[in-house]
This record gives sequence, C-alpha cells and structure tokens, in this order.
Amino acid sequence: YYPILFKSMDAGLTWSDPIAVQLDGPDGINGIVNSLLSDSMIAELFEPPLPAREEIGYTTAFDCDIVVDKYGNPHIGVMVGVTGNDDYTILTGELMFAAYDIYSTDGGITWHAQKMGYPKQFRGTFGTDYTEDNRTQIAATMDGTKVFVTWLDTDPTIAAENIQPD
Repeated sequence: YYPILFKSMDAGLTWSDPIAVQLDGPDGINGIVNSLLSDSMIAELFEPPLPAREEIGYTTAFDCDIVVDKYGNPHIGVMVGVTGNDDYTILTGELMFAAYDIYSTDGGITWHAQKMGYPKQFRGTFGTDYTEDNRTQIAATMDGTKVFVTWLDTDPTIAAENIQPD
C-alpha cells in the first residue's frame, strides 16, 4: 500500500491525474528509506547478506488521514512499516513501523516524511471481540501554520484491559 492523491485547484470541478507517493526504492522518500530502520534493526530483521536500504519494501497501514497546510500542501498522517511476506501485509513487531507525517512542500511534486514515533503495538483488542488499528489522525490549526499528528496506542504490559492510551 502507498498513498495516491488527486489534486483539485477549483473546488473539485476538475482533478489532476493520480499522484503516487513512492515510499521505498531508489526514488523513495528519504525520511522513510533512511530513517524508519536503524542499522541494528536491519541486521535483526534480515539474513546476511543484508539488503541495501533502497531494497527494503515499505507499506502504509490501512487507516490514515490527510490535511492541507497554509500553503496548499498535503500532509498524510499514517503508519509506515516494513512490507511483510506479500505486498498487502505490514510487519508489526517492535520498531518495525512508525507514525509519520508524509508531506509535500511543492504541491505534490516531491515528498518528504517526518517520523513522529514508534507505537507500542499495531492493533489493540477492546473487550473480547473488537479490534482497532492505530487510527492515525492529522489536523492543522485554523490558519494552517501548524500540523498535528496523533494516534491510538496502548501498551498491553501496563494496561491489561487495553484502556490506557499512550
């Protein structure tokens, strides 16, 4: 999974072609390719010979949110993690995924990513039969000068009932 956006400059009367946001690979976002995993995490996750950072696949979680800043630039609040055994899975082990603000400063031509933090777990269970992912949310101040990223996270070693958000 990766973000695909459409842009409208006339209140939705017309739309751009799809804008794909490349997370990984040689053209991936530097803040993800060179920031999500440390060298020691790569050594723990992969067998030798270790892959180059540009060879590691990344994907987004299913829940995300988007906001536009003062300058008309998109910001996507989403969990990003290492791709699992197939293209539709995400590794959810400790430090294998993080909350990110993926954003553009030029209207969606180039992309950047700011890591917000490593959640303690990817999915929580409430009661006996209700599960919920991190629910990443992103918002901006009324004037669009500040952007805020939040997510749901519970540490099951501290709160056995999964009722204590971090």
